[in-house]
Formats: sequence, structure tokens, C-alpha cells
Amino acid sequence: MVFFKLMFVLSQGESPPLYLHDMRPRQRISMTQPRSSSRTRTVVPNTIVEETTSTTSTAEILSSSSSPPNIESDSEKETINTTKILLRSQFFEWVSKNFAHPLSGISEGGDFESAIYYERDWRYTRNMALRKEALEEQNKVNNFNCKIEHQIFSSKCKQPSNSLVFHPYDPHVVVATKDYLTVWDYHSSYKLSQWKPDTRSHNFDLSYRATPQLSAVELINSHDIALVLAGYNDGNIQVWSQCIDGPPKLVSGWHALPICKSPSFENSSMALHWDQRSCHLICAGDSRIIKIWDIETETKLTALSSGVNASVTSLSMQSKENNIFAAGCKDGSIKVFDKRLPPDEAKIASFIGHHSKILTLRLQDAAVVSASAYGDVKTFEFGHSSPQREFHVNNMHSAAIHSMCNIIACGVNQMLLFYNLEGQLLNSFKSTDWFMSSRYTPLMTTKFHPQKVLLSTGAMDGTIALYSIDPKR
Repeated sequence: MVFFKLMFVLSQGESPPLYLHDMRPRQRISMTQPRSSSRTRTVVPNTIVEETTSTTSTAEILSSSSSPPNIESDSEKETINTTKILLRSQFFEWVSKNFAHPLSGISEGGDFESAIYYERDWRYTRNMALRKEALEEQNKVNNFNCKIEHQIFSSKCKQPSNSLVFHPYDPHVVVATKDYLTVWDYHSSYKLSQWKPDTRSHNFDLSYRATPQLSAVELINSHDIALVLAGYNDGNIQVWSQCIDGPPKLVSGWHALPICKSPSFENSSMALHWDQRSCHLICAGDSRIIKIWDIETETKLTALSSGVNASVTSLSMQSKENNIFAAGCKDGSIKVFDKRLPPDEAKIASFIGHHSKILTLRLQDAAVVSASAYGDVKTFEFGHSSPQREFHVNNMHSAAIHSMCNIIACGVNQMLLFYNLEGQLLNSFKSTDWFMSSRYTPLMTTKFHPQKVLLSTGAMDGTIALYSIDPKR
């Protein structure tokens, strides 16, 4: 009899009760809908709505149930709509943003709500603004609207500098002397850090060379948190981190280049070039071998032969195409390589126009601008064996070519001379310890900022000076 009553109720299309003892005798419910209705009820999603004309309503049938259906009257809806919302939340927007990205294997730097992510986002915005500012400075110099004549920094190191490198975005310059690495903030004239790298693990089997010394320095990942890469004249390389915030920490180190023991290779220097886009490091020095390393995987990619019995003194890579680079040698020759080709076919061009050591060079598009120790500044173009443009600077000891604008800085004893690529003298002045000093020292190293029109110089007595364009112009 109970089963029959249950089937009778279900046959009328009603919602079943939750318990059997809730079932009571009910009148027969008509299945016909009322033809006239003063107002149409809006159906609430995920609820069961039953329109009946019987005296016993559906709400009364299920009134004794422990979980009645969610049916709201029109008056209740109006009351809810007019209620003032006291609390508002952005939880739904946060969840949508967070789960729109993959979460598997995510690191702290990839967390879009972490402090590291916001810090990197700030660096990206700052770097964009600095590149725009640097482009305006380059246009001023190219249009002869301003000159490099304003000294903004000067300091003294324990030893003469062998290599200098600017941070592209932070106001920092890294100085490599014979035994020390120093990081300076040239805006505040504050020494951020200085340390002496440990060289006890280096190979000392070279009879003509005593203890190794620093000869080249580069910056890795300068767009984010930079690492200092130091190269020694014995072919070893060290990578350092925490060079500003804390005590420097040795991250990695390896023997990157074999050193020839022939006296013709005794140059006591190492040439490095870092390419950020491919994370490749080009190493050259007192060897006829040029090695390319993948720093990300710490593996050697290829080894190329320079084809001459002389040291490599300078390296440069195309700014737009990061597969072609040029190497300037001690005998005055310039070799151009394509690292995508096999080692036997990698040399794609060769220029023989200088008769002394190449001090610096720049490879841009299909032209090579180079400066030698005899004072010759020449421009070679692919497809031509002779230089297309050249001029001479007497008694030149150091030189630097800006990577973005057409300007060359030449160190002549105590003088700094600035030329354009056509050989026109832009300006010149004597370098001093500071603007109030009258003592002049010979310049040994010069280096341009990779983007800004900013020049750093290193003198023989250890003085470091920085020069920029006049900020008032």
C-alpha cells in the first residue's frame, strides 16, 4: 500500500518527499496551467517550480521537509534587490587572473602575485624608459647638437684598470684591475663592493706567465639581476652573483680557452663578448682558437680557428643578427665568422688593412669599423678588400666605438679626442683626476656605455673617470 501511494504521487509530476512518513493523502492535482495570470513568475535557475490550482500548494506539501526547494516570491526578490551590499570583494577577478595561467611547475618568480614578479615588472618598465632616453641622447650626438665634455664621476683604484663595463640600466660601472673586481655607483660616487677572486684552482703550468690576472669583464642578465663574468689571461672564467646586495658569491667557473705557449701569443689578455639573446659567450685570447660557450647549459658549442698565429684582442657582434661576429687580431687582421656554419666554413670574410694590434672594432650591418694601435681608424665593407673610409690619429693608446651612435673616442696620452666615422673632430679636452685638479695621467682603457652617450676611462695611475653630454643641453 505504501509503494502504491509513492507511485501515485510521482505520477503527478511532483517532487518526491525526503521521508516516507511525510506522505499524507493528497487531493488530485490538475495538470492544466491557468490561462490568465496577472504576472509571469521568473524561473530561478536550479529550482523546481510547479504551477498548481489545487488548494494544497507545493510549498505546503514539502513544508515538513528538512531541505525545501529554493523558491523565492516576487516580494522577497524585491526586498533582496533593495538591500544595500555592505561588503564587496574582488575574489572572482583574482581567481580568474590566477587560474588563467598554468600552475604546474610554477616558480616564485612566475607567481603573478609575488614580490619578485612585481619587481621584474618594474624593471621592464624602467628599462623601456631608459632605452627611450638613450635614443634621444644618440640623436643629439648624431645631429651635432651636443658634445661629451661633462665629467660626472672620478675615483681612484688600487691598481690600473684592465677592463671596464657599464650596467645598461643601473648607474653602475664594473672595473677589473689586475687582482680586484670593483663595482661603483657613479651617481652617488659610492663603492658598492670590491673583492679579490680566488685563483688557487687555476692552472699554473705556463712558464712564461706568473700568477693569472683579470683581463676582461662582462655582465650577464643585465636586464634583470646582473651577474659579473670575469675572464683571466690564463683562459679561465668565473661567474659571480650578489655583487651589490651582499658578499659576492662564486656561481660557476671553468677553463674556457686553451692558451698557446708560443712567445708570439704572449699578449696577457683575454677577449670576451656576451650575447644576451642567445646566452652565448665568445672567448678568445692568446690562442688561435675561438670558442663559443652556451652559458645556460654550460657546454661548448663550437671551436673556430682564427687562421693566424696571433692573439685575438677584440670581439664584436652584429646588433641585429646575433650569429655573425668579428675578431680583431694582434697582427692587424680582422676575421668575420658565422657561428651557424660548420667550423671549416665559419669564416665568411677577412680584412687585412692594419699593421698593428686592433684596439677596438664594431661590426654593424655589412661594415666593420676598427682602430689600431698605430692610430689608423678604418671602415671596411663586405665585398671590398680595401677600406672605404679611413683617417689617422697620432699617438693613440686606447680607443672605443659607441655601439649605437657614430662616435669614436680616442685616448692620446692625457687627451680625449672624439671623432665621427667620417673623421671629423667633434671635440677634445684633457682628462684630469677631477675638475679642480691639474694633474694629467695617460689613459690606458676607454669604454662606452652600451646605450647612453657615456664614456668611462681608466688611467695608468688607477684613476677612473666618467664623461657624459651636458645635461643642460
